[in-house]
Amino acid sequence: MQTRVGCPQQNGYTESFVSAIKCECIDHMIFFSEKSLRRAVEQYIDHFHHERTTKCRRRRPITKVSII
Repeated sequence: MQTRVGCPQQNGYTESFVSAIKCECIDHMIFFSEKSLRRAVEQYIDHFHHERTTKCRRRRPITKVSII
């Protein structure tokens, strides 16, 4: 499903993730290559899914759900 340009409220989960990765990861680092950026993003995604806490989960880490 595509969303309209300029309407961030149509995809709240994606907007939340992009905001979090920019604020918590990318804004605090200087990247000299695409490889270092990719490595940082991969590590942040792992952190986001396994260690990061959220308000809605009462500050407990998110558990990974497997989809069959």
